Amino acid sequence: MTSISEWFGERREENVLEMFKSEFDLGVKSIEELVNMVKKGGRKFDRIKMFEKEADDVRRDIMAQLAKGELASQDKEDLMRLAKETDSINDWIYTASKNLSAIGKLRDSEKKLLEEMCENDKDAIVKLDECMDKMISRDKEGAMELAHKVERVEEAVDDQYYNSKKVLLKENRPGAEAILMYALFQSVENIADACENTSDQIRLILVKFW
Repeated sequence: MTSISEWFGERREENVLEMFKSEFDLGVKSIEELVNMVKKGGRKFDRIKMFEKEADDVRRDIMAQLAKGELASQDKEDLMRLAKETDSINDWIYTASKNLSAIGKLRDSEKKLLEEMCENDKDAIVKLDECMDKMISRDKEGAMELAHKVERVEEAVDDQYYNSKKVLLKENRPGAEAILMYALFQSVENIADACENTSDQIRLILVKFW
């Protein structure tokens, strides 16, 4: 059986890393669309839906490619989990866009906080995208440093999510709207959580096998 460290060094497997890179690229495009929705008050999420579907297709391609490879079972599971964690980023962006579309017009305090949270989410996804560039170029230290930075961004979003509860109380929306706003803030926070889970899996792979 081939180890992950050996597998990463084989040119015939480089296309799988490029597939991971494609997933992160789609995440960047998707979060940019969400940021624009928040800033401009848009309600259409067609492009985010398209990016999410493309990311699902990439994940399936990664799974199929790994299934055909010569990696040990545990190593395959580690990489397959990375594919799933990466895909969940796009899933949560799509969920957030649907929640945002349903709520309609945001109030000023809600909009301000959501913009800040989404910008941090974007920062985390961009860092993951850059992290994959480092992995492709075999820069382990650079990849690890970026993965650590993602965790710090998630901590910032977690603090902002706590503040969202204060915003919800302040705005005092009627029942159904309040529930939907809570779901919106939660889904935006879950994007950052998904980024952190992805960075954790990257660090595990880097420490164990590279």
